[in-house]
Parts: sequence; C-alpha cells; structure tokens
Amino acid sequence: MGCGFDKILATADRGETTRGQVTAQLVTQCDKGSLFECGLLGEDLIAGIGVSVDRARGMELLERACAGKVERACERLKRARSE
Repeated sequence: MGCGFDKILATADRGETTRGQVTAQLVTQCDKGSLFECGLLGEDLIAGIGVSVDRARGMELLERACAGKVERACERLKRARSE
C-alpha cells in the first residue's frame, strides 16, 4: 500500500477525513495502477461502502488485483464468487 494512502487512512482514523475522501483516494491510486487500492475499491463497490453498489465493477477490480498477486483481493474475490 502506498504511503499516501497510509496517510489518508491515518487521518480517517482520527476523524479528519470523510469516507468520500478515502474513496476518492482509492480511485486515484487505482487509476495510477496501484493494485492494492484497486482491490480495496473493488471490495467497497461490492459492499456499497462509500459508493453505490456496482458488483460487476467491483469484481473486475478484484480480479485485476488478484491477477497482480494481491492476496487480500484473491480471498475477497473467492468469497464474492460464492455469495
């Protein structure tokens, strides 16, 4: 996970960042090619956390992250496929 995202999570933990800002950061980092953040965004899209539910897009992002060897994404993808 990139250190920029670590910083936004730290501010979220202190209540200084909104969920929308966290989601925006996930989108930005995913668009830049960060597979870990793509996986996190995929999870949020499937669950509707901070965004409208978009299961198809969420699955696509999890698949991309899993293909990039992000183990968390692979685990979540497996669970999502069984839901």
